[in-house]
Amino acid sequence: MSGYVKMGLAMALSSAVSLYSALPASAAETEQAGSLTAAVRTEIGKSAALRANHLSVETIGGVVYVRGVVDTETERAEVRAAAGKAAGGAKVINLTELAE
Repeated sequence: MSGYVKMGLAMALSSAVSLYSALPASAAETEQAGSLTAAVRTEIGKSAALRANHLSVETIGGVVYVRGVVDTETERAEVRAAAGKAAGGAKVINLTELAE
């Protein structure tokens, strides 16, 4: 095989991989993300202090992101603990911020 053919095949393979990674998640992945998000929301909602806060939970690529504003560091720790408990082994990123 000539160098030009090899280079062309490598470029085609690279394009195919890029296209595949840009495709939307499968139905199973979407359902799993929704279930994980719901479980984390439910667990956070069990705390009376946290229910009053405006928090959003989103799962992307198997990683759970929690965003919003909390009043104290204690509440922030509660968010971290509740999300971690509900997420099982999934990674949780706590992006909550303290109210000013």
